Amino acid sequence: MAASLLGLGILTVLHLVNHVTINSRLVDADLENNLPTWYSSFHFSAAAVTALVVVGRSVGARRLCWLGLAALCLAFSVDETASLHEVAGRELGAETTLSLTQPIAAAGVAGFLLLVAWSTRGRPARSLVAAAAVLIVSQSCASVAGLFTSGWTMFLLEAVEDTTETLTAILLLIAGLLAAGASMQWRPHAILGEVIAWCQGAPCGASVSVPPAEEPVR
Repeated sequence: MAASLLGLGILTVLHLVNHVTINSRLVDADLENNLPTWYSSFHFSAAAVTALVVVGRSVGARRLCWLGLAALCLAFSVDETASLHEVAGRELGAETTLSLTQPIAAAGVAGFLLLVAWSTRGRPARSLVAAAAVLIVSQSCASVAGLFTSGWTMFLLEAVEDTTETLTAILLLIAGLLAAGASMQWRPHAILGEVIAWCQGAPCGASVSVPPAEEPVR
């Protein structure tokens, strides 16, 4: 998961640098069918798979909630790859309307994520709540950006939207992994250790110790 977050950070930096340099389509997060889009789609697909694993280990309302979450993640993944809502907005000439209704749709999805969190409890629930909050921020930025036609304000709002959208996918994947029984540590020094291991090319699952902070001298 540290690798996923690190990858998101790298893509965000590339997007910002790309905007003021070569303006390549390959890393422009505002466009479709490129590295940022595929990265986001991959994480939504992975989240859908982990949700299905949870479905197989659940019963009753929890099972139905995670089944719905799997379908939702799959729909997000397909939308990222096929650009369905962007194409629909252009074809119908309703891009502004779609932009203004995005927070309403996001609120509905966030409400569903809170329902899944309620059916799950524990650490997975916290990741689901975080995903709901990040999704609201993402779609709110998209709506405000839709009020502009150009300029740095629009660019930065869209950059926040794209970054937080992928972060939502990563948080949903984390929730699925935790609900499926994966053991994950999210203490700051544990995350730092995982990032260092990944950067050093350590094998998956290798542990890298990070020395604790020194106690202040009294």
